[in-house]
Amino acid sequence: DPESGAAFGAAMCVKILPIVVLPVLFFARRDWRRRMVFLAYGATVIVIAWSPYLFRNPADIYRQVVHYSSIYGHWGLTWLTGWHMPFFRDSWHAAFQRWGTYANLALISAGAWVANRRPDRPPVYTQTGAALFFFLAVTNGFGVQYLAWLVPWMVGISLIPAAFYALASGAFLLAVYNFWAGGFPWFLADSNYVGDFVPHLDYLLTLCWISVIALSVAVSRGRPAMPPRRTA
Repeated sequence: DPESGAAFGAAMCVKILPIVVLPVLFFARRDWRRRMVFLAYGATVIVIAWSPYLFRNPADIYRQVVHYSSIYGHWGLTWLTGWHMPFFRDSWHAAFQRWGTYANLALISAGAWVANRRPDRPPVYTQTGAALFFFLAVTNGFGVQYLAWLVPWMVGISLIPAAFYALASGAFLLAVYNFWAGGFPWFLADSNYVGDFVPHLDYLLTLCWISVIALSVAVSRGRPAMPPRRTA
């Protein structure tokens, strides 16, 4: 637990993404002592590594890290409501943009608590992948680089949804970077200069989003990694 807590703290020093799987790592420990040790070591590493910035400007760290928000309307539910549901009010968008991440984390926390109370609880690896699949499926912010988060957790997922995600995300990324680079031959994909890729690639975006949902469904159903011979 000290080692895993320190590793989690070190990961938090790179990016805030590990906070998504914190509920899984927390509830996977059976007793409160181990949970507190895990959190204590993680917090210690974070405070030590962040100390030059925490002590200099803690308010700015809070704003930039805790209140970090990625691009709204580029993916999944936000894209669907923003581009194809005109009845979705601006106030609803504002609420989803502000509180959507917290609701997402709350659902992941509830799921981790329930999963780890079961006598046949899934492995931590499987729970971690499930948390990330679900988070990206319903997230209220997006960047194309987020698709890389799911790759390490596809091992052990059913072959068909894993292949679906690999092909759909690859096609989507190829189209996005080709658009940003101005076509072949590629030299520089400058999204700030070229502009937004939505809705130019909405078909590939939709297919990629559906593939993430398929991963979430596959891991929740616990299908074997290889499909039966008849299915294949």
